[in-house]
Amino acid sequence: MLLVLLIFIAGTAVAWQENWKWFMKTTGMVKKAEVTWEPVIINLGELYAGQEFIASTTVEITSTCVNVSVTNIVMVIEYAYTATYKEAERYLEECFVNLIFNITINGNTTTVPIILNGKFNDQSLRVDPHWEYLNTSAGYPYYITVGFPSYEIYYGKQTAYVVVYGQAGYPDEDLIFGICWYLEITPGTKNVTTTS
Repeated sequence: MLLVLLIFIAGTAVAWQENWKWFMKTTGMVKKAEVTWEPVIINLGELYAGQEFIASTTVEITSTCVNVSVTNIVMVIEYAYTATYKEAERYLEECFVNLIFNITINGNTTTVPIILNGKFNDQSLRVDPHWEYLNTSAGYPYYITVGFPSYEIYYGKQTAYVVVYGQAGYPDEDLIFGICWYLEITPGTKNVTTTS
């Protein structure tokens, strides 16, 4: 039974990008909402110090809730070539890649600057992201929850444009990570209906 469980966990970790819905729901990170997005992959090995990069994606929220607040954005970072937890920590400390989320919902844009060591580079936000290490056999994914001002999402499909851009301060040829995100939804005046 234990071997079957370990194989199942390992398989899920390998295919985390394809099985993100299952992963997020089983870890309690999805709150009764269906969110889809186009994943963005950034290879830091192709960046040199001081080089700027930009990537963008579209997040679509499907909800039948009249009043829903978007409270957080979660970014999942997968370290494909790290052999130990300490190496993953070293990458977090040494990469110093500045990322900025431009989040546009219903025509309103909020900019959320962060850096990969888990601290905001804009102290005026007064909110610290939350890093958590996920112990899997297929690498060392992290996720970060970034708080930003909530928006009201009304009935029907809503599209949030998320633009990621920044500047590489420390290149590392062995570090390739995938960035994925979803918007964490909290119920408003009515229950949110999850789309299957």
